[in-house]
Order: sequence, then C-alpha cells, then structure tokens
Amino acid sequence: MNKKHVLYITYDGLTDFLGQSQVLPYILGLEEQGYRFSILSFEKPEKFSSNKAIIEGLIQQRNIRWYPKKYHKRFSILATLWDTLIGVMFLIRLQSRDKFQGVHCRSYIPAIMGLISKKIFKTKFIFDMRGFWADERIDGGLWNLQHPVYKMVYSFFKWIEKKCLLNADYVVTLTAESYREMQQWKYMTGTVPFKIIPCCVDTELFSLKNVLPDILLDKRKALQLEGRTVVNYLGSIGTWYMIDEMFEFFKCFKEQYANAVFLFVTPEPEQDVLKIAARHGVQVGDIRIVKAQRMEVPYYLALSDYALFFIKPTYSKKSSSPTKLAEIMAMGVPVVCNTNVGDVEAQVNTAKAGVVIKSFERQSYANALQEINNKDAFQKETALSYVNQHFSLATGVSLYSEIYSEIIL
Repeated sequence: MNKKHVLYITYDGLTDFLGQSQVLPYILGLEEQGYRFSILSFEKPEKFSSNKAIIEGLIQQRNIRWYPKKYHKRFSILATLWDTLIGVMFLIRLQSRDKFQGVHCRSYIPAIMGLISKKIFKTKFIFDMRGFWADERIDGGLWNLQHPVYKMVYSFFKWIEKKCLLNADYVVTLTAESYREMQQWKYMTGTVPFKIIPCCVDTELFSLKNVLPDILLDKRKALQLEGRTVVNYLGSIGTWYMIDEMFEFFKCFKEQYANAVFLFVTPEPEQDVLKIAARHGVQVGDIRIVKAQRMEVPYYLALSDYALFFIKPTYSKKSSSPTKLAEIMAMGVPVVCNTNVGDVEAQVNTAKAGVVIKSFERQSYANALQEINNKDAFQKETALSYVNQHFSLATGVSLYSEIYSEIIL
C-alpha cells in the first residue's frame, strides 16, 4: 500500500535550533507511523553549512525527502514575498511529479503556500499557527503601525490569518489561552477544528539519566563552577526576552547567594551579554557564556541550580509556548519566570516546577527567592511527571497523528 504523502513547509530551517527541536522530531515520529514526507524549509546559509550533515544523517533511510531553499532576509518584506513565490512554484512542481495529499504548514508564510495548494489542488491544509505572527511583529517592535507600509502589511497578514483559519482542515495552536482568545474573534464560526499542542521536548535527550557524569564534570571544571550556585539562562536575548530585568533579578539573587554565577547558554555574541552585564553592575567573574549544540544543552541545564527567563507579557504572547520551559522542566531544574505568557503560569504552578513572578520589581524578586525553595513551589518528581504527560515528544506526535489520521485519507 502506498504511504500517504505529506508536504511539510517550515520557514524555520531544519538546521536552526528550532528546526532540530520543534520540527524534525515530530516528522520522524509521524514517519514511523506510516507517512512519508517531503520537507520544504528555508535555511540560513551559516546554519545550513554547519548543520546540514546532522539533518541528512537523521533522515537517511527514512521516507523523507528534504528540499532546502535559501532564506532571504535583505529587504525584509520583499525577501519574504520572494521566498513565498519560490515556495509556491516548488509545491506546484512537486505535485506534478509526486502527488501529496496534505500540506502541513508551520506558521503564516508557509500557510499562504498551503492555502494556495488547497485552492488549486484540493489538498488538505493544516495551519500549525505557532502564534499570532502578525501581532508578534507589532509587539516586538519589528513593524511600526505608524508607517503606512507596515500598516498595510499588517492588515494583509491579518486578512491571511482569517482566510487560513476559515479554510484550514485543522488548526494547531500552542496554548489554551490563544484558543480562548480566538474564539472571541467575530469571524470565528465554531466549526473550525482545533487542537492545542504545546512545544514539546525529547525526553530521551533531555533526561538526567542520560547525562554522562564524566562529561558533566569536565564542563563544570571548564566553566569553573565548583562551589558556585548556578542560575541558567537558555536562548537568545533579543526582541522578546527581558534581559535587563533578568540581570536585576540576578543582582537580587546574588545578595542571598554570594557565590552565584549567571550562566548564559546562547547563540548571541559574548560581548553583547557582557555589555548588558556591565550596565547593571554585574561583574565579569560572575558571568559564564557558552554556545552549545543541541546535544550539549542538557548538560548545561544539569549544571544549573535554577533556570530563569522573563518574556515580554504582550498581547501576542497569549499564544506563546516557550520551548525552553519544557526542556528546563525535563531536566528537573526549578524555573523562575513571569506571568501573562501563554499557559506558562498554569503549567508551572500545576507541575510544581518553580515560581512565576507577577511584576518586575525588587520586592517581587525577593518574594520569588523566598518561595523557590519551598516544597509547595518546586517538587522535582511532580514536574517530571507533568513533562511526561503533557510535554513529551511522544505526546506531541500522538496528537499530530490524530489530526493526520482524521483528514489525510
């Protein structure tokens, strides 16, 4: 019997961290359930050259064909339009030589391609929206509505959002909070099928039992962490992440834990982090900065006593499910984060995974420090159990499989 063929389109490259953690693992899991995939991705040249071999090794001898295209960034809006055109031309050519039954579209740019495919070829269309993309551009300061061009572009993408939501065979959103918000939108009919699937984690990779003691010891020595209390920040520091507030929290933390060190696991240039540290009066000796391949990240979390992240609590963040939250919880590290970001507060509190602050003020930080070591705030086994039930890759694959089996016939 011929395997059902799905075209998966992602504007994030497979060679990006997100591609390696939030795209390919799901596809590999679904392929094991009897689907075959063509993947259209848009790759950043520097990531593609360094990580191409990793991806090719993972899909070898699988029913997966990868069609990487170059991601264009210069002249932002025009570059995106150009990439969209390339994607549409590709799917037309692919359909003519290797018919696919469904298009799984990760976020809004791929959704334009999937919607066109549905209209032309009557293929099934999964709108995996990931977030309120157009609103994120506004909230992140990337588009200024005072500028007529950006105002027009924003209006266009809100129109696209509406068309995709009303024409999708299935919509995937990351949070219950975003689902509730969308049900208030006037044009939503109640007939659009939804599934809520948060960002999941590979619990085989992110697992304390798979951390090798010798490697962990080597990394601890290399970073001079012996006898230090380690606060971890994992990820980028731009746009959404409140780096200034995190440094202010760390200063408050340092008053109680004189031996504290702030460990950044980030792709950002070291000098950028150190400049911000200096602005807040944090000494260079209390900072550690490392770049890490995905396979190394569990080790840097295992070295940490606490993990910290603050995200701007804007309207668009109702739809946000931070990948780092699941990874931190899977490694049994207590988290300190903020409220009004997707379902994060409910998830952290239910899982007994740490502390959620209500405001970015010194008293709030002090309260969090008092609470974090309270057994009512952090219970490691409860947090790990929650991850396995709600955030595991197996759970995510199962939920996607339910969608596929329902619509891709």
